[in-house]
Amino acid sequence: SYKQPIKLFGFELGFIPNRIESLVIAGSFTIFMVGCCWGYKFHPNDTFWAYKSWQITRYISDRTGLIACFAMNLTFLFAGRNNFFLWATGWNFASFMMYHKFVARCTVLLVFVHTIGFTWLTISMDLYDVRHILDYWRYGAVATTCGMIMLVFSSHIFRKRLYDIFLVAHIILAVFFMVGSWFHLLHFGLQYYCYSAIGVWSLDRLLRYVRMFLLFGGFRKNKITIIKNPYGKDLSGTDEVDKDDLFFRIDIDNYNKSLFNIKDGNFSFLYILHPRGFWQSHPFTMVKIKESEDFTIIVKVKKGLTKHVYNSIAKSGKESQYYRICVEGPYGMTKSDVVSQFENLSCVAIGTGVSGPLCYLNHHRNSEMNEKSGVQNVLHWGVRSMAVVEAYKQELIQLASKGNVKINIYCNRMKGYSPRQDSNSPSSGSVSEEKVDTIANSSALSITDDVLGLDNVELITEYMCVEEVVNKDMDESSSLVVMTCGYPIICDETRYQFLKTLDSKNGEYQLIDDSQVW
Repeated sequence: SYKQPIKLFGFELGFIPNRIESLVIAGSFTIFMVGCCWGYKFHPNDTFWAYKSWQITRYISDRTGLIACFAMNLTFLFAGRNNFFLWATGWNFASFMMYHKFVARCTVLLVFVHTIGFTWLTISMDLYDVRHILDYWRYGAVATTCGMIMLVFSSHIFRKRLYDIFLVAHIILAVFFMVGSWFHLLHFGLQYYCYSAIGVWSLDRLLRYVRMFLLFGGFRKNKITIIKNPYGKDLSGTDEVDKDDLFFRIDIDNYNKSLFNIKDGNFSFLYILHPRGFWQSHPFTMVKIKESEDFTIIVKVKKGLTKHVYNSIAKSGKESQYYRICVEGPYGMTKSDVVSQFENLSCVAIGTGVSGPLCYLNHHRNSEMNEKSGVQNVLHWGVRSMAVVEAYKQELIQLASKGNVKINIYCNRMKGYSPRQDSNSPSSGSVSEEKVDTIANSSALSITDDVLGLDNVELITEYMCVEEVVNKDMDESSSLVVMTCGYPIICDETRYQFLKTLDSKNGEYQLIDDSQVW
């Protein structure tokens, strides 16, 4: 269950690395330990270090300090959104954030050992009164203090509960850590260890601005539409809307279309020019179908900026408004080459986690078959309410029109729903390419007519059983990609059921976990 944070006494402590991440971390830890602990020799005739304890302490302090300089560079490299290892390895951003946290903790602990060793040695040699007033000593103390504060307040508990405060404090403390390290090392002529760290950090910031203002085109006006309850009231007859299941949709057609090229599974960091959070950026998967140059970002409303944007539009009495937005990206490695090697694609998604799978399904060759022959591609989509279905209405209709994709929507709250029997309701057989845009943009039709009325769309008023859907799809196809994205518990369950079922299969199967948590 590496997608879900481990808990102790109800507090979330962080994530467990997967197998490959564990191997990388274990190998790195071994290198650090061997480098710090191996090969010390005592020279009894040393004229300066009269005691063995002094001599060995000096060796340990020197070595941990130098290894910390090396680890510091990896810390800044792995934290960057433009880390070149992302495209060199094909690993996702979440993995490198895991490595960043590990190497950062090693860096701080090495600096701490370095500091304790030299402090003890200085006190033992009666040199504390002389050294503690020197600049290199004070700057070293600044770096150590900032590193220890970052170590404590970068824990999962603080990041989740106070993310905005954490982010600002983290950057400020990192700057002071680098300044302290620079002037501390300058005393010994070793400041060149900071060159690469400063260079990597500066280059990452520069490339972020390149992506924002050159590739995307800067802050441009695009339409944001809030998603209201498509039925006007819930099934109990009350007019109350679930405030924990609100969404808004950003339709992006005003951007630099010649340079900003999106591939399946790409994500970006979204900026909205709003006085309550224009400086914030948060990651979202972009939804783009090849029939259009425009793309969409679906946002689930939470606390902070997204709530302010939603409330601002809702109070205006309108359903949509134009905001200046900027998209930093695209980031992420597409899995299209892997997906295209298999005959079928089955996606298990929850909520807005459907963004990536929608793109892959829309572009998979089996989805585009004109005849309904063979095994269909399948989307198993669990939703809390129909609001999120309304948010993806246009993309769902476009996908369903391809004819060889089965869309199963699981919503336990819709028990008692009965689809209308209307000969005029569009079906997968009656939806033509020319009519897709008309249907998707018509405000007169309800979501029932638009989506649930299609022949290849089924509303299942139960919770999704991951074991059942994975087993069924793997039984029906001998060449299948199972893709999952959404809630961590569903992704973990999908992975477990896939591996469990794989032992009894003889075909070609591949699991792609498209979700990222850090």
